[in-house]
Amino acid sequence: MPCPKGWGSVQGDHVGLAMRNYPELMIAIASIGAVAVPFNAWWTSAELQYGFEDSRVKTVFADGPRGKAILPFVNTAGIEIIGIRDGETGGEITYSQLLEKYTDTGWPNVKIDADDDFAIMYSSGTTGYPKGVVQTHRGAMSAIFTWLMTFAMAPLMADPADQPLPEPGLQANLIVTPLFHVTATHPIFLLGIAMGAKLVMLHKWDAREAVRVINREKVTRFLGVPSQSAELMGVVREIGVDLPTLQYLGSGGAKRPAAQVAQLTEVFPNSSIASS
Repeated sequence: MPCPKGWGSVQGDHVGLAMRNYPELMIAIASIGAVAVPFNAWWTSAELQYGFEDSRVKTVFADGPRGKAILPFVNTAGIEIIGIRDGETGGEITYSQLLEKYTDTGWPNVKIDADDDFAIMYSSGTTGYPKGVVQTHRGAMSAIFTWLMTFAMAPLMADPADQPLPEPGLQANLIVTPLFHVTATHPIFLLGIAMGAKLVMLHKWDAREAVRVINREKVTRFLGVPSQSAELMGVVREIGVDLPTLQYLGSGGAKRPAAQVAQLTEVFPNSSIASS
């Protein structure tokens, strides 16, 4: 079975990810020494072309819609697409084929230094072209294990006069924001792996579906933009349901309105509410 150009020795290569939220988005790239470059799934063809040129990506995992958006410049830029999910048609190689190959032969064994590049993640571009922010393995892991350390510190810092903090137990993190953004990748996805949490994904944000999934999967951690917290709160009030397993409501991507903190505390009395 043919492999993508250079896939046999990819350490240090920039590998693109162009897809909606799928579990496959985070699998394997960093572990084999390549640099993951997740592209904004809402970018147009022109925006994607800029991202490819800026990041020097030549191999990309793409689902159907993103694969079609890349096609106008795929040949002139010398890009190879590995189709995934609904993109596994018409390409030279698919994710399923690649997974089968490495299941049979094993993943490449590479030595990764803590200060090697881990990922390039793009800013929103509100003041110009989006900027690729390079992250190292050390930088990402430092953030993740600092958050993990706060879980151990919280009981030690609690006022003895307060009620004892509940035992965290089995954690389940709900991913409701795009995995091409750090709000989802670091404090939910990667932190979830480090803390041994179950990771739960929605195909598309829907507050009613989120309420159903939170109760079905016993979700403990929710982190989204403030409007998602507001919509979740609105559905809970409307249908009169409790979310008893929810221990934490975080906010990212935008500043949470101060008034929302008090409202969330009232609706979710058993949850810790992050104010920003």
